[in-house]
Amino acid sequence: MVIYIRLQWWAGDPLSTPLVLIGKAMAGILIAFFLITSALYWTNAYNTQKFPILMTELYDTSGNKYCISKVLNGDLLISNATTYKEYSVTHLTSFRIASHALLFAAISTGLVQVLTKHGRYESFEVVDRKPSWTERKKIFTNLVSRSSHVDSVSIGIERPLGGLSYDDVEDEADDLYLNDVGFVREWLPGVCGWLRSLEVSDFWIQSCWRRSEVLSLISSCCHNLHKLVLKNAWLSADGLNAMPTLTDLTLEFIRLDDEDLGKVNSCFPSLQILNLIGVGGLKEPKIHLSIKNLTVNISKWAESAEMANFNLEQLLVAFPNAQYLTLGPGSWLEVGTCFHTGGSEVSVIRTKEITAHLFVKDVEITLSLIFFVLERCAKLTDMALLIHRGVESSVASDLMSRCTARSARVRWRWGFWKEGMKDAWVSDGI
Repeated sequence: MVIYIRLQWWAGDPLSTPLVLIGKAMAGILIAFFLITSALYWTNAYNTQKFPILMTELYDTSGNKYCISKVLNGDLLISNATTYKEYSVTHLTSFRIASHALLFAAISTGLVQVLTKHGRYESFEVVDRKPSWTERKKIFTNLVSRSSHVDSVSIGIERPLGGLSYDDVEDEADDLYLNDVGFVREWLPGVCGWLRSLEVSDFWIQSCWRRSEVLSLISSCCHNLHKLVLKNAWLSADGLNAMPTLTDLTLEFIRLDDEDLGKVNSCFPSLQILNLIGVGGLKEPKIHLSIKNLTVNISKWAESAEMANFNLEQLLVAFPNAQYLTLGPGSWLEVGTCFHTGGSEVSVIRTKEITAHLFVKDVEITLSLIFFVLERCAKLTDMALLIHRGVESSVASDLMSRCTARSARVRWRWGFWKEGMKDAWVSDGI
């Protein structure tokens, strides 16, 4: 389990090298390359006074540059050991002798440090194997509170279980609860003036049953925020204030207490990019904003009885102004299942591009759903479809050819996807 923190400063870098360390480095250079080198030269160690003090070339016994061709053959091997001894052994300048000595000393110092500190580290780990995540949150709070002009803050839990089972994790604890209003209030007001981007990825086991009002806190503090990403949390919309500068909103695996997205409509008037991935708690979502890019994965929506029959037709009605629509794997599965339950008339759909991850269980149903999209979206110009890798190649080829033949006005793009793997595109602009 790793808690990650990423900060980006708007002006300057508070983590720049301190002047003390710069002074120590300069002192080391003076001692190493001036004092040691001068001492070697003036004491005539290794006959260094015969050679220049700061040169790096090899020299012979007489003080001339070493002629390698006298002792090496064409294969760069010593042709005759006697010739080598008769000519001269190689000699180094005092500068090069000091450089080699310090290099070997540095390597030895690293090995000695590892050997001397490894035992102490292991004894410390035996005493306390459980990391203090509360202390790490305090470190983050202190770091942010002492910083100024912070442009971006990203904090979250990476690999939350780390090989552990859910039974080994204490859900009653709050040491990894990052959307805790008390924790956020400790550091957010100090950096909110310059903040442009904020991301908080919570620990679901501790946050799923705790209702957080962090949205209200963020909206009351961050008046210049452009991008907001919240993941793995239960969020309340109570007390949410207007955020006219926010243009990019991502809610991923969120339980949202805003059934119809009314608060989103009223408080985020400038929203251009909206990503709703695994969002629960919705009943009749409707977006009136002029959103250009919309990413939806409605697999969580169907868990609600009110959203059980939420199909593609209703999705297009809920987001009529989205020009670029991306449907996650769960979304396509749900709209495909509920496809035949729709029957209402659909208003003009402004969607120009659609990207979808397909589950092809029945090729005829999938084709019917694709053709339905083509009929309803008169302004559609681009269709990017990713077929699950488990689908037989013959079925995938048949699907591609029939779709391409159906509509020549659409620019088709095809690819394949699978859970845990990167999407692979095989065609571009058919």
